[in-house]
Amino acid sequence: MIDGSDFQVIGVVEKPKGGFGMGDEDRRVLIPISTFRKVYPTADEVNMRAQAYPKMLDQAVDQIREVLERRRNVPFGGKDNFRSRPRNNKSRNFITS
Repeated sequence: MIDGSDFQVIGVVEKPKGGFGMGDEDRRVLIPISTFRKVYPTADEVNMRAQAYPKMLDQAVDQIREVLERRRNVPFGGKDNFRSRPRNNKSRNFITS
């Protein structure tokens, strides 16, 4: 149960090996964005993480950016109303508010 909502566990994520700033993995859950919107309809910031196949991060980032721009009605060539920052060489965070 998370914040009063029941969820079914369908898998677990392997803990990362070592490193500083780790330790909250046991409290982290991954749910589909559509489920998140239903459970937390008033959330004003969403942090999404995307991971790409090896050597395909740039292509994945372009595709995600295109979807976010369309869904958030960003005009062609306009300023994005979301943020993107690299996490490592194969994943990137997207933050919307």
